[in-house]
Amino acid sequence: LPNVIGGSILCNWTVTQKLDIQSQLLAGIRYLDFRVGVKKYSNNQSGYEFYLVHGQCANTLAEELQNVAEFLSDHPREVVLIDCNHCYDFKTPEQISDFENLVLKVSPIVALHMISVLHGVTNETVFGILVPSCTQSLPR
Repeated sequence: LPNVIGGSILCNWTVTQKLDIQSQLLAGIRYLDFRVGVKKYSNNQSGYEFYLVHGQCANTLAEELQNVAEFLSDHPREVVLIDCNHCYDFKTPEQISDFENLVLKVSPIVALHMISVLHGVTNETVFGILVPSCTQSLPR
C-alpha cells in the first residue's frame, strides 16, 4: 500500500515487538510465539522457505532458530520455549516435511542444551516437536 493511504497503518499493525529475537532473549524473554508462513524458494532451488509472519513476512525461521541456538550456546543454563502454533499456507506433505527438517536441523542444538539443563530436575527428559495441522491461510 502507498504510505499515504495505509502503509504506516499496516506497518504499525504488523510490528509486534520493538526488539529483535536476540535482544528479547538478552532482556529475559524465554517464551517465543513464532507464527510461520511458507513459500517456495524464489530462485531455482527446490523446496520451501519458512518465514516469521504477522501480516507481512519478516526474517526466516532458519535465521531466528539459529539466533536462539547461539543464545543458548552463550547462556548454557537458560531454557527457551518456542511455540509455532500458527502455521500459514502449509498445504502439502512436502511443505510440512521441509518444515520438520528445518526444525530438526537446528533442534538438536537446542534440544541437547535443554536436556542437559533439565536433567538436573528429573532423570528422564523427553523433547518432542508437535506440528499442528498447518492448513490455515495467511491473513491477507
